[in-house]
Amino acid sequence: MQDSLLEQIGGNGDRRRVVIIDFNHLAWRYKFSKATGLSVNRLVNGVVQTIDTTIPAYTIKQIVRWANFGVNPTIVCMDSPVVSRKKYFEMLTKKESSFEQTDYKGDRKRADSDFIQSIEITGSLLQRGGVHVFKQPNYEADDLIFACVQKAKKDYPYLPIDIITGDADLIPLVDEQVSVYMKSKVYTYANEVSPLIKGYVQYTPESYQQYAEQLSKFKVGRTVIAVPYNTLLLAKILRGDNSDGLKGKEDWKPRMYNELIEILYDNDEPVEELARYGEWTSTIIDTRTNQPVTSYTKEDIPYLFQRYEEPKELKLLLDVVGKYVEPEDIDFIRDRYIGMCLNGAFLNLPDEYKRRPYEIKLKEPFKGFDINQLQEAVSVLDIRLPMA
Repeated sequence: MQDSLLEQIGGNGDRRRVVIIDFNHLAWRYKFSKATGLSVNRLVNGVVQTIDTTIPAYTIKQIVRWANFGVNPTIVCMDSPVVSRKKYFEMLTKKESSFEQTDYKGDRKRADSDFIQSIEITGSLLQRGGVHVFKQPNYEADDLIFACVQKAKKDYPYLPIDIITGDADLIPLVDEQVSVYMKSKVYTYANEVSPLIKGYVQYTPESYQQYAEQLSKFKVGRTVIAVPYNTLLLAKILRGDNSDGLKGKEDWKPRMYNELIEILYDNDEPVEELARYGEWTSTIIDTRTNQPVTSYTKEDIPYLFQRYEEPKELKLLLDVVGKYVEPEDIDFIRDRYIGMCLNGAFLNLPDEYKRRPYEIKLKEPFKGFDINQLQEAVSVLDIRLPMA
């Protein structure tokens, strides 16, 4: 009924926001915070067991508040180990003997079994309560978030989309519709038309450079790496990112990188369009003719395969930057982009490690949830939700 009315009065009458939550950063936050530990006793197979409810209780209550008690279309994305991405960077390690390369995200803390179980319990309760939850083997939360953003833009072209995360990898998704609320130990910020979330900085095209350049990864001694909108991905590729175990290109010193950014601006290059995560396009090929096909019959299927091509955003990046850097730099940029590209970069790996771009199979638009249905779901762990 509400959406039908909106079609008549226009999108400006809808004050909802699409909220996409990177769940694992929230779970880690409560695991290592000073939050009071919570638990309940339950009879399991005839034995009384104590179940730790700290993460389910705190995270679900927070999600309820961000969702405006179920009014906002709300999506929760969860991490899984990404074997293909690790294998890809292992291949790069062998290829590039000129510098030392660590495992992608290899220096991050490993989750214990109780922590993993708490996340699984939380996901199950959220789903039973009517909240959209996405978790898939071989996809991290940021891979899934990219796919959710694409669908949300189609579902609600007139609504703001807020990504809430602790992962700077998602900042390149910022545009005129998409904000990234990034966890911060120092700042709290949101523009005048967006909700303020304590301990989070809202990245928009306007605030992008100010806050990106304050990230510790882009400060080298007294030199601040230039990160104007939308160049964080390029900075990460060429300068590296210790939090992900990625080494930058050795000869790309801070001043040299800043000079490249200045040259791009001086030559009126489309800087704002350069370093985005792009959608991988594909073509159906008939192996009998090695030609693309747009229609086929059931009998043709055994002879068809799907060939993935680079995103247009990567092609633009290489074409523009290629005017000002060496060919070996272009190879380096392309390799890193492919490895980090969200939504399942099509990697040059054995079949068991290949990742197809993740697709949201939900046909209807993302929606909010019934707070009473969610309350019923979490009551099994004695969790009492805040109510509007």
